[in-house]
Amino acid sequence: MVRTSNDGKRWRIGVIDGPNMSFIGREKGARHHNLQSWDELRDLVAATGDRLGVEILHTVSNYEGRILEWIHAEGPGLDGLLVNPGGLTTYGEGLRHALEENGTPYVEVHLFNPVQYYASVSPHIRLESRLTSSAQGVVAGFGEHGYVAALVGLVSYLDGFSEADPVEETEGADAAGHTEGAGHAEPAEGAGR
Repeated sequence: MVRTSNDGKRWRIGVIDGPNMSFIGREKGARHHNLQSWDELRDLVAATGDRLGVEILHTVSNYEGRILEWIHAEGPGLDGLLVNPGGLTTYGEGLRHALEENGTPYVEVHLFNPVQYYASVSPHIRLESRLTSSAQGVVAGFGEHGYVAALVGLVSYLDGFSEADPVEETEGADAAGHTEGAGHAEPAEGAGR
C-alpha cells in the first residue's frame, strides 16, 4: 500500500539525525540499542518506510548549520519529519526555530530516555529537550525500535489528517456529524500541515 496525501502524492518523510548519531556502534559505555552502525539504522528506517509505503529522505550531520540548510532545502517538500537531535537536544534553538518555521509536523525520537539520563547525570539541574514543546510527539527509550514506532505514528497521523473530510450534517448524525458506530476521529483543528 502506498500512502498518499489528498492530492495523490506519496508521503515524503524526512529523518534527521544530529550530532554524534553517526558514531552509533562505536560509542563506549552503556548502549541503548543493538545497532552496529548508523548505516544499519538508516537501512531499518528505509525498510520500515518501504513497508509503510512512504518515501524516506534520511540525513545525518554533526553540524547544526548543515542540518538547518537541509531543513531549508528539503523541508518544504516533506510531509513529516522524524528528528533525533543527538547532541543538539538541550541547546538546539536554531534547530527548533527551523523546524517551527518549516511548519511540517515532526516527531522527536531518541534511542534512550533523555529525561531519565539527564536526571542521573545532573540530578540538581533540570535539562530538557529544546524540541519537545513544538513536536507533534516524542518517542524515547526504545533504542532503534523507537524509530519504527515514531515512523508508524507519524504516518498514521498523516493518514488520519489526509482522510479527514469536512463534517457535513447527514440524516441520523449527531451535531458533530458522526453516525452511530462510525468511530472515525478527526485531528484537532490546526493539527498537521
